[in-house]
This record gives sequence, C-alpha cells and structure tokens, in this order.
Amino acid sequence: MRHIYIDASDHFIDTSGVILGTANFESADREELAHKVYDRYVERGGLAFDLRRGVGEEILGRWLKGWRGRDRLTVITKGGRCGVDMATCRESLKDDIEASLTALGTHIDLYMPGCGFDYPDALLETLDEYVRSGDIRAVGAANRTLDTIDEVNRVAFERGLPPMVASSVQWSLAVVDRDALREAFGEGCIGLNADGEYSGYRHRDTLLLAYSALAWGYFCKRIWGETPRFADALDGEENEHRLALVRRWSEKTGRSPAEISLAYVLSHPEINAAAVVAVESLKQLEELMRVGDYLLPYEFFEELGEVAVRV
Repeated sequence: MRHIYIDASDHFIDTSGVILGTANFESADREELAHKVYDRYVERGGLAFDLRRGVGEEILGRWLKGWRGRDRLTVITKGGRCGVDMATCRESLKDDIEASLTALGTHIDLYMPGCGFDYPDALLETLDEYVRSGDIRAVGAANRTLDTIDEVNRVAFERGLPPMVASSVQWSLAVVDRDALREAFGEGCIGLNADGEYSGYRHRDTLLLAYSALAWGYFCKRIWGETPRFADALDGEENEHRLALVRRWSEKTGRSPAEISLAYVLSHPEINAAAVVAVESLKQLEELMRVGDYLLPYEFFEELGEVAVRV
C-alpha cells in the first residue's frame, strides 16, 4: 500500500494512500461488520480512518480499544458548528473536540474543523490548545477553499500557531459539477472541479483528502450497464471521454474500473492526494485494496489532457 506523509510542521504523520471512511458503519446494528472491515483494512495495509463528529466515532473507538498498535494508525475527524459570532464558534468547536476525544478514547491525529474560518485567530488559538496538550497532532480544513486556507495559514505563521496542512474536498476521476455535489451533500461542500479549485492544488504541498473519490461508482456502474447515482448531473461529454479511457485502461492492465478510478487520485503527478473511500462490505474493501502500490503511468494523464505531453 502506498504511503502518504502529512507534514505537521515539526513531525510527519505516516499514513496510507487509501483512507477508509466510516459513514457506512455509524449504526449499532452494523458494528460487528464494521469491526471485521476495520480488521481486514489494516491487514491489507490501510492505516487511516476518516470520520466526523457523531458519525462512526464510538464504533471506531470501541474497535481501537482491542487493537494493538494504535500508534501506527491515523485517526482523522471533523467537527464544529458554525455560529453567529466568535465566542459561539469557539464554544461549539471545543464541545465537538471534547466529544470526539471521549468517543474515540484516544488522541486525534488530524482534526479538520468545518467552521470558525471567519475568526482565524480564535480558531487557531482553540486548536493550538489541543495540539499543545497532545490531544491533536495536526490540523486541516474541511470543505474550505484554498483562498480561505491560505488566509488562515497567514495568521498561523505570523503568530506561530499550528498551520492547516491538509484539506478535505471532493475530487475524483469523474468530473463532478455543482449540481451533483449539491444533490449528494447539500450546500457548503467544496469540489475541485465544481468550485474551480483544481489548478490551485497543482504542485502544492497541502495534502488533499479526496472524499467520494470514486464518484459514487460512476464509471463502474456505467461499464456494468447499471444506472449510477446522480447520472443526470454526471453524464456529459467530458465524463464520456473519461469513461472510454477507464474502459480502455482497465482492459489494457487487467485492473478493475474501480482500481483505475482510485489509482487516478493516488497517481496524479501534480496533486498530492489521498483517496477517502467508503465500503458496504468486505468484498468491496478487497477490490479497492487491490490497488496497493499500483500507479497509473504518465501516459494515462497525457491521454486525459491533464499534463503536458512529453516530446
């Protein structure tokens, strides 16, 4: 499994390129399956779990209690509810961090708030308290534009506070526009293509955590003759071109459409990214983990038109 390193200023956090989202295992009736999936994910080389406050934290926390080698794993979670003023934002953020720490029963390796960016000093001061105590190892941002992250980091560097070293936004081989993103997640989510952020991430150190990295299985379902979710929003000339490319490279390499789609995020020569995936079963997990260390060659990205053609 390919490894990714999160640069947390004074140390590096070693994690895996494929990050397991836990949203499909948030209910108690799925806890037994969740634990089996988590066991197998780590056995196959996975190292990181992506959560958000109140979604899967308690179940992962109970699994972690029985797992030796916690220090090898990376726990990523998000929280904070936007308020009308600085004090409310700070209070909600602290409440969510404390609740996450209690639910998980361990420290948080990467915390990614979704609010407080209108008050960068208060946001960073609050996060700094937990970084200094060791409860949080590094911080990032969830669903925020690069301009917002850059402004917060300007304050961080001026004041010697922990900078935001990672960003969680939607990105996949399928081009996802604003309509599809809104239909899937509602307002407030950021996508590389939907929000014109793609060029800003090229040749940038900030780690991109790409959620919905398979675009709800769009290419897989199209190739299997099934109707994908959000097909009305995703169908179009650009994704038809990409579909043909996935089909051709799948046949050429013997890799599944899911592996090709996932390898796109993990292999991109100009964007530093990890892929956040969610699975419903052990079977799905096994297919996605087969991507392992496989990287698409530069030729793939030339055909896609996302890099300069080498002479």
